[in-house]
Order: sequence, then C-alpha cells, then structure tokens
Amino acid sequence: MATTAPRVLIVEDNALIANDLADELESRGILQIQMAGSLKEALCAISVDLPHIAVIDLTLRDGATGSQLARALARSGVKICIVSGQVALSPELMVIPHTFISKPTPSSIIATIVEEQANAMIISSNIH
Repeated sequence: MATTAPRVLIVEDNALIANDLADELESRGILQIQMAGSLKEALCAISVDLPHIAVIDLTLRDGATGSQLARALARSGVKICIVSGQVALSPELMVIPHTFISKPTPSSIIATIVEEQANAMIISSNIH
C-alpha cells in the first residue's frame, strides 16, 4: 500500500523562524513544506494543496489571524500545532483539537512534534 508523504504548512510571520523550522523538518525527511507569513498567503497556499499538518503562529503579518486559520483548517481535518508567545488562548481555539507549543521553543523540538504527528498519519493511512 502506498503511503502519502506528509504535507506541512508553516504559518509564521518571522521568516527566520519559519526557515529554521523548514530546514529542521527537511533534515528529518519531511520535504513537502509550504510557508506563509499572513492569513492571505496561507489561504492562497491551501487553495492549491491542503496540508496534513499546520504549524501556526497566532499573530501574523496581517494581525491576530492565526486562530481564524486554525479553526478553518481543523474543520478540514488538518492537524494543528499552535506555536505562540500568547499563553492565554482565545475560547475559539479551545474547541478545536490542537497541540500548543509556547514560544520560544527550539525548532528541533517543534520538528519532533510535527514528525510524530506525520508518523502517526502515515501509520493510520497504512492501517486503512
């Protein structure tokens, strides 16, 4: 049975942080990575190809729009990792399944969490 390579969307307004995480994921064999720095860029990216996993900062270039994106992607079955310096999450995020990672956290730790989710996705697709 063929396995699907995991697609990851990184939504982070700080290009240095986004690129560092992308490099870390690529070093672990996760090669289908898209990056966006705003809600508008993320919506454009997902219109082409829906990710399996999204790593989302809550505050993007176009404001506090990360939670809006997280809700939309979660409704589509995308696994959500919120990476934010905001400790208090909005009530709208409390109703969607997600992993919360507090900033600052090294990219290697975030990549480990994403990698575990990707591995779980691959195992699940092989079972079905």
